[in-house]
Amino acid sequence: MPTEQEEVRVTVFIPKYRIEGTIFMYQGGRLSDFLNTTTKAFVPITNATIYSEQDNKVMGRPKFMGLNRNSIIMLYKVEEAGAV
Repeated sequence: MPTEQEEVRVTVFIPKYRIEGTIFMYQGGRLSDFLNTTTKAFVPITNATIYSEQDNKVMGRPKFMGLNRNSIIMLYKVEEAGAV
């Protein structure tokens, strides 16, 4: 099992908010596996920016936050955002 982790920039949608930040995944790991793990209830996110979904206003910029997995509506890697 790989032990090296890599930083992955993501955009996360939860009810009423959009969060942009960094998660840490095992190198070569799949985002779907990261999301479907049942061992941890919270996703650690660093260097986050939280936006209001309603008006896109910045609500905060925590250096660290824990996001409950059950609140995630959608999550994707930032470099994939422009892919068609």
